[in-house]
Amino acid sequence: MITWQIEISRPTPSGNAIRHKHWRATYNEQKWWARQLSLLVIAHKIPAATGKRNVTIGRIGKRNLDIDNLYAGLKPVLDAMRQAGLIRDDDEAHLGLTAFQRRTESRQPAFTIITLADA
Repeated sequence: MITWQIEISRPTPSGNAIRHKHWRATYNEQKWWARQLSLLVIAHKIPAATGKRNVTIGRIGKRNLDIDNLYAGLKPVLDAMRQAGLIRDDDEAHLGLTAFQRRTESRQPAFTIITLADA
C-alpha cells in the first residue's frame, strides 16, 4: 500500500474560529488550503483519488482543542482536499477520516500533517 505524507506550516483552524467568521473569511480559508494542497499534490506527485482513501490529519498546535472543535475545523481542509483531487468526496463511501492533535514543544511553530493511503 502506497502512502503519502504532506506537511503544511499552519495548524487546521478550530471549529469555533470558522463558525464566528464572516462567510467571506471562511471562503478565503478554504481557498488558502486549496492552494497549498494543490501545490503539494504537484510537488509530491500524488495521484487523484479513484476510490476510497484513508486520511489522517494531525493538528500540532500551541494548545489542544475540544474533539468536536477539532473535527469541525477540518471542514475547509476536507473541501480543499476534494477540490485538489486528494479525495473523491467527503462522505463515508470515499473517505476514512482520522484526526489527532498534539501540543507543540515550546517555541516550535504550529503545523498540520496529512497522511493519505488508498483503501
